[in-house]
Amino acid sequence: MNYTFTKGLVCALLLQVGVGVLTETTAQQAPDKVYSKVDQKPALLGGTQAVNPYFERALADVNRGQGGIITLNLVIGKTGQVTEATIGETFIPQEQRQLETNKALEQEIIKAALAMPGWKPGQQGGQPVAVQVSVPVTIASKEVLPPVERPYEYVEQMPDFPGGQPAMEKYLAANLKYPKDALDKKVAGVVVIKFVVGKAGELTDFKILKSLSESTDAEAIRVFESMPAWNPGKQNGRVVRVNYALPVFFKLPK
Repeated sequence: MNYTFTKGLVCALLLQVGVGVLTETTAQQAPDKVYSKVDQKPALLGGTQAVNPYFERALADVNRGQGGIITLNLVIGKTGQVTEATIGETFIPQEQRQLETNKALEQEIIKAALAMPGWKPGQQGGQPVAVQVSVPVTIASKEVLPPVERPYEYVEQMPDFPGGQPAMEKYLAANLKYPKDALDKKVAGVVVIKFVVGKAGELTDFKILKSLSESTDAEAIRVFESMPAWNPGKQNGRVVRVNYALPVFFKLPK
């Protein structure tokens, strides 16, 4: 069987095929319609009572200030995944929403909302569809303190007493008091004390590494607690906390 095609017929056929492909591609790429009212609303596994515990876990390491109630506007897609999340009403005053701590909190809330599992999609005409819902969330108040930096054992620039070793020895000679009971019992020797020199040069976290007696140990701690601030230690040009240990000598008077 022979077919005869005219130039006009070929163009018409190509145009029809092209329009068909374009229509199919456009239909595939068209975003899902988001409904606000549907026959069956999206439902969360565990019900609405599961919302607050989920956000409590998700925001466990986030500063939340005084806390309060927010309203999340969510789009639940055809598969039950949260595809969009925005904050509607919030307990954070409008003028304070640009503060770094509040911006960080809102970003973490949105992040948690987008990762929220357990949604059953809504339905319209018996078919799953994308639906916008509003979800109230109670954000419990919580202040998360920054982790305490572990003290270094050795650093490039070790901390020291103002004026150096000679000045510290002079300070100890002037301020260390021999406990009376230790004198009466002729207790003499060395107490080794360990402490942390903080970033401001403050001395904290006192521990006795080598004990002599209860009263001499207490006196060693007392005299170091009353010391002026030290010059703090540095590592890579940055002030850091450093562990430090020193002997304290108790010598009986001659």
